[in-house]
Amino acid sequence: MNNLLPSSVRYHEKYDLKGSTNKRRASRAERAKTSPTLKDLDFIANHPDGIMLEADTFAALVKTIERDCRVGPRHLSTIVYVVDIIF
Repeated sequence: MNNLLPSSVRYHEKYDLKGSTNKRRASRAERAKTSPTLKDLDFIANHPDGIMLEADTFAALVKTIERDCRVGPRHLSTIVYVVDIIF
């Protein structure tokens, strides 16, 4: 697995998303960290309307997910970094 986020990019939030809500909230200990890894229920609470992606980025993400799902049932996890950009 490769990290596609350049180390020079400073992110504001990091999520480990599995597509499930069962016990998918970051613990208090995790939240107390300098750079916590939040989970599915945290994402839903923090971004109830989702996040904005450019059309090309969205298409590439969907293609990657579709390709990964063709391999067969297995444990999949997506790490999502949120970078706040003010226009």
